Amino acid sequence: PLILVIGGPRMLITRLMGIHCLRGALFAVGFAVFYMAFPFMGLAEATTIFFSAPLIIALMAVVFLGERIGPHRIGALGLGFLGVLIAINPTGSVFTWISVLPLVSAMLYASSQILARHIGDRESSLTVGLYTLVWSGPVVLIMGYTLNQVFTFGPEFSHMAWHFPGIPAADVLGIISIGVSGLTGYVLLSRAYQVAEPSRISLFDYSYLPIATCLAWIVWSELPPWNTVIG
Repeated sequence: PLILVIGGPRMLITRLMGIHCLRGALFAVGFAVFYMAFPFMGLAEATTIFFSAPLIIALMAVVFLGERIGPHRIGALGLGFLGVLIAINPTGSVFTWISVLPLVSAMLYASSQILARHIGDRESSLTVGLYTLVWSGPVVLIMGYTLNQVFTFGPEFSHMAWHFPGIPAADVLGIISIGVSGLTGYVLLSRAYQVAEPSRISLFDYSYLPIATCLAWIVWSELPPWNTVIG
């Protein structure tokens, strides 16, 4: 509806449907993997590991887009990634294969933003957002159904089981709010990656970390472990 109001039906026409489809798949699988880790990790821990993404984006921008990044950005990204390693703490007793899931999500997220830069100004940000999210739905459905045909998930993995639980009426508004806020943020972020150097925009992703940590503390009284705080 927003596209039709602002730009009309012509904005629904695209010559880049293949790229949109690939971007939708990366987006869907990446965030599905991220949500898989949530019942087993605190918000701050999962988010901190995910934020290896800015470094991955910068490296991909150099390799695939031919960007040049100076010593200041290299230093900032290197320090950020060192913080991620401290937060992951791979030698610690709490490190499990679950800890790798946010890292996988970060790699897929980084790839989707490199594709946004590849699209550039050939599409409007609303068109990019529309087709990425349109393709994400079928990918999530296929992924969920296939996983449940191959694996049997026990009670600890009930959030991955192939069933649609009843939603209390009070939660409907929350789900709608997630959709609206997520769409708004995603379209704005996609636009930033379309028109500016990914290695420059990715640095601002780190502002998410203190915000997520504070919200986890305020809303759920989650106190992150020492290595997450230092990271």
